[in-house]
Amino acid sequence: MKALPGPVILLLLLLLMACASGGAGSGPSSEGAAGLAEAQLQRGEAVYRQQCYTCHEGESGAGEELSPRVLASYYDARSLYNYIDLSMPYDEPGSLSAEESWAVTAFLIEDRGLARLDAPLAPDVAEGVRLSTGSRRESGE
Repeated sequence: MKALPGPVILLLLLLLMACASGGAGSGPSSEGAAGLAEAQLQRGEAVYRQQCYTCHEGESGAGEELSPRVLASYYDARSLYNYIDLSMPYDEPGSLSAEESWAVTAFLIEDRGLARLDAPLAPDVAEGVRLSTGSRRESGE
């Protein structure tokens, strides 16, 4: 039997190691990412109810209704996050943590049907999340 040349053995070992470590499919599983996204949405809803609801949906009516059309005017998730993080809540602008601002942003995007989030919303993906009133539903405006 003829021995394989050194570079071929090295290539085979590298391929074997890549397959054993998960290869191109490494990273969080889609189920794991979906679970993290759901946790972020739940956190966002809780923060929204505590910090935002009274002005935007409650009896005080101090803030503008956050309709899909209003939110889609921010164009992408990053722009919406920036506004929320710097300007909200109205009586204490900038008092939300970054995590709370991302969670509220994700909640509003999903709740108003502006985009489908299969993974947690974060700085590295937010600019790629376009806000559109036609993403999942046309009603509600």
